[in-house]
Formats: sequence, structure tokens, C-alpha cells
Amino acid sequence: MATAPEEYSYRISVEDFDKSRLPPSARIPGTDAFKAAVNAAIVKDYEGFGGHVSIVVTNQVIEVHWRTDPNAPTPMQIVMGKLRQGHSEDAVRLLETLRRHHPDNIVVLTNLGMVL
Repeated sequence: MATAPEEYSYRISVEDFDKSRLPPSARIPGTDAFKAAVNAAIVKDYEGFGGHVSIVVTNQVIEVHWRTDPNAPTPMQIVMGKLRQGHSEDAVRLLETLRRHHPDNIVVLTNLGMVL
């Protein structure tokens, strides 16, 4: 039985984005290379969850909107599966993504702390 998709959004300044995640040639904010590299990095963050992600990168702000797939496992089920399979790096990446949406969620924070 499918459930309604959940929608999540967050917004960060370009200055707060971790530029070490980008190729050296794409670390200058405001350039097309920067915008494309940020988009690619964030898409990668969500590929393990499925659903639909929309990313807007301006010269000052990065906005991310994500809608879950109601027919797929929940994000925490996906994380727990990664942990059971011994894929802790993938689990950390997914938990960090969830933390952006739920910065005070004790389940997300506890699991992230335990795996780190």
C-alpha cells in the first residue's frame, strides 16, 4: 500500500556549501561550472533515496526540494539497510542528507553519531 510522498526542503548560502566536494576547477561561486558541480553533488546525495529532487543554485543561495517515492522504503529503512550491509560510508552520506532536513531529529542524530 502506497503512502503519500513526503516533501522536504532546505536552503543554504553558497558560502556555507562545502566546496571541497567540488572539482578544483568548479569552486568559484557564480560560475556555470560551480552551479553544475553543486547540482551534481547534491543529486548524488539523493540518489540512494529515490524520489524526485529539485535544486536551484543562484549566486547567493542553494535551494533543495525533495519529494520521496511513496512506493519505496522510507529514508531510514534505506539507511538501516546500508548499515546492515556494512556500507557505512553510504549510510553516513544518507544520514547527513537527512540531517539537513531534520537537524533536531534524535533518530537521525543518534544513528549518525553511532556510525561515525
